[in-house]
Amino acid sequence: MKITFNESAYLLEPEKNHTAAAIQKKFPQTLTLQRRGDIEYYAKLAFQPVTVGVTTTAQIHAGGLYYYEDWNVLSFQLQDADITPFKMIYLGELESTFVRLLRDAQSELTVKLSND
Repeated sequence: MKITFNESAYLLEPEKNHTAAAIQKKFPQTLTLQRRGDIEYYAKLAFQPVTVGVTTTAQIHAGGLYYYEDWNVLSFQLQDADITPFKMIYLGELESTFVRLLRDAQSELTVKLSND
């Protein structure tokens, strides 16, 4: 999976689960990410992916890409957190150079997600 931002491409190693696969089937997709403090960037999806039978976690780590079903958003994590009582689905690992770039980026940015 590839994330393109400002004409640079970054790789994401997707997790092998039904939710990640359902999201990837909708690529290519352009998303506007909103920053929430130093915690994350998030973007609402235009569709609801399959989540039945997929493991969830409250232990979130920096560099992880997650899906939060209650808000129907992708979450690009900037720091480790215990979000109990909430839970997310882990979708994969962001390239470390992209995470470093996000930590210093503006409050809103546009990325393209693709399978190539």
